[in-house]
Amino acid sequence: MNPRTLLALLSCAALFACIPETVEPQQEDEDEEADTDTADTDTADTGEGDTSVELDNEHDGYLGSLAPEECDQRGLYSPYDEEKGWWSATGMSANDRDVVIDSVRYEILDERDGEVAAAADCALIDHRVAVYIGGAAPSDSPTMLFETVVTDLVADPEQDSQVVVVDMPPLTLKAGEYLYVLVEQEVNEQGERICNRICGAPKAGDHSYISGSDSAPYPWQSVTSFGHPNAGFGIWAHIEDEG
Repeated sequence: MNPRTLLALLSCAALFACIPETVEPQQEDEDEEADTDTADTDTADTGEGDTSVELDNEHDGYLGSLAPEECDQRGLYSPYDEEKGWWSATGMSANDRDVVIDSVRYEILDERDGEVAAAADCALIDHRVAVYIGGAAPSDSPTMLFETVVTDLVADPEQDSQVVVVDMPPLTLKAGEYLYVLVEQEVNEQGERICNRICGAPKAGDHSYISGSDSAPYPWQSVTSFGHPNAGFGIWAHIEDEG
């Protein structure tokens, strides 16, 4: 049985498997009334009609939809076998100022997270990570400015997910530009796979994407287009200390 089919049988959406122990339902009106009245917001055109949104982008030295420690886990993304080599990605901007990015951070799951992740064959297997700079909508043929293979991950038994931090040469993100961090959806010969952590944040789905292919040109689709506007990948970029 396909892992995502199995997860769907647990009364979760086809793409995003809920994790019952940690899900806290959000009311629609609460999402619509979320406070976005801060200086660190941007307006993004996601390429799906008039879906421009304002997002809080900078949190405690990280770019992303919310601070890493505020990621309340809503579920996981588990790729189909035929989606081996696709990318999950998050686009983020520092809005009206230049910043220097020195590392990326993301969270993936394995059997420590519970029976849903175990049923999906989530595992800490080798996979690629890449970074590029573009506009508000993801590029179908991006030029990667950084790419590496993450190997030999060792599970921390005291944590229920794996926080992966990848250092990179300093990269300047200019005002108005978007940094895209891509995590490969690898599936190995044993059927083990990379499973992204899903975070709940208002409008996060507008800046989280699935590549739709293992090679360019990529027919990117936003998480919002799958019916999950307030859920996005747990992916961040760290801003180099200015001091």
